[in-house]
Amino acid sequence: MFLIAKFTKTAIHLKGKQVKKVSAERKNLIRSIIPGWIFIGGVLVYILADQSYSLPEVKGEDGAWLAGAAIILAGAGLPAGYIIYQISMFFGSVLKNRNLYYSEEYELEVFFSIHVNGEKMRVRHNRLLETAGDLRAASCSLLLALIVNLLIGILYFKNFDFAFWTSIAVNAAVLLIVYMNQRHYMGNLEYFKKRIHHEYSWLK
Repeated sequence: MFLIAKFTKTAIHLKGKQVKKVSAERKNLIRSIIPGWIFIGGVLVYILADQSYSLPEVKGEDGAWLAGAAIILAGAGLPAGYIIYQISMFFGSVLKNRNLYYSEEYELEVFFSIHVNGEKMRVRHNRLLETAGDLRAASCSLLLALIVNLLIGILYFKNFDFAFWTSIAVNAAVLLIVYMNQRHYMGNLEYFKKRIHHEYSWLK
């Protein structure tokens, strides 16, 4: 009975680890897709708004082609989002002082391992870091969509009508909101890290 109970407990523990791993993989997949969908959606909204007069005429083979294109664009959200996330990480993290970044990461790991509430603080830190990174990627997506829409309007459509200015204004407004949210979480994260560094200097 003891062996059965121990085996059952081990199996439940392993199953819990697998569930957490699958959940983490799904979370990372969603994190990679969303920036791509934001970028593609931001561009498509302008194009469809500018060409809305011709949409009622789309039917038959053209309609099937349009549906196929929509499916392809939806699938393209994953690679596009991954690339956008890497771009945002490059400008948001990699270009910083690497030696300082590495030393901060090391001190954080040491602090979390020795502090009585280290695990809870690690969860809080990782949540702030992930949220700030997600918002940074969203800001990057919206900025790229804004640039692409400007280029399409200027070089291709060459028509600065109501749809153009409305899409540009909405894109810029959403970009500003997301960027302000990003700054809020980055400020929160930096303050959190400063407090940790202050406590770490006393624990050393």
